[in-house]
Amino acid sequence: MDAVIKAEILENNQVSPAPDEPAAMDPLVLPLRPSEEEQRIDEELELLKGVPLFANLDPIELRALHAAMDRREIVPGESVSEDFAYRPGFHIIVKGRVEFLAKDAQGHTVSVSSAEPGDYFGELSILSNDPAPFIARATEETITLELEPQEFEDFMAANPHAAVDVLRVLAKRIGQTERLMREHVSRDPNVVAEQQRSFGQRVADGVAQVVGSWKFVLAQSSLIAGWFIYNSLPGVPHFDPFPFIFLNLALSMQAAYTGPMLQMSSNRQAAKDRVAASNDHQVNLKAELIAEALLKRVASLDRKLGMLEAKLGKGGTVHAGS
Repeated sequence: MDAVIKAEILENNQVSPAPDEPAAMDPLVLPLRPSEEEQRIDEELELLKGVPLFANLDPIELRALHAAMDRREIVPGESVSEDFAYRPGFHIIVKGRVEFLAKDAQGHTVSVSSAEPGDYFGELSILSNDPAPFIARATEETITLELEPQEFEDFMAANPHAAVDVLRVLAKRIGQTERLMREHVSRDPNVVAEQQRSFGQRVADGVAQVVGSWKFVLAQSSLIAGWFIYNSLPGVPHFDPFPFIFLNLALSMQAAYTGPMLQMSSNRQAAKDRVAASNDHQVNLKAELIAEALLKRVASLDRKLGMLEAKLGKGGTVHAGS
């Protein structure tokens, strides 16, 4: 009896959940969203993967290469390389646009080419150990990934296939620079003279062109002969009888005006010849400088390739011995 009473008391004392109280729910497991830093790194890795220079790298090597790079943010108008002499570094453009400026034969700064996301520059200075032959200047907000010279050389030593792509890019840029320099040096003397010609010089050139033609010589000879014949015929009124004073006056006036005009045109031709001679001298001088620079760079590249071959051969020997 006591057991039954105790059971009823325990049953009455149990707390049942309120009818309106919601049941406890298991917590939702939300997927983790990558941070902005991780998204940026993934985008930069995708960009590096699309660069032919790094085409044969596996994901681990590519991530290690990216970790060795420094990220640089450049404002418009700022130079990546200053005054044709800077600490060399290998740059890959992630965002923005970079313009390459060089000096022509007259010392003027001209635009050689430009680079956009995925393009790279700076390898020439690292390979030759010389200052950059150009200024790399950002034309808009630009972000680059910079690789130090030693790290770039280590990458080239570990990936000999990349040397072919580097040489291809170097040859293309040298060709563009040579063509641009030749175009800026090779000025057409006729175009230069035409741009500098005044109205009086145009008149003098026109007179010289007419007076110096066979048509003018034949026409003037015919006029003089007809003048003589008409004023020598009997029975007709002579407006300029012998000794033909009016004809002499007309020819003297013609000579007085055409002589200086012919001399002005001759002087202009002499000036044009001087422009042509100066142009030829500048072209020859520029060709000599380009040939000398190319020989130095080829010798430097040969030296660097020899060092890379020596490193590869040494590494292969060590690997074989192990």
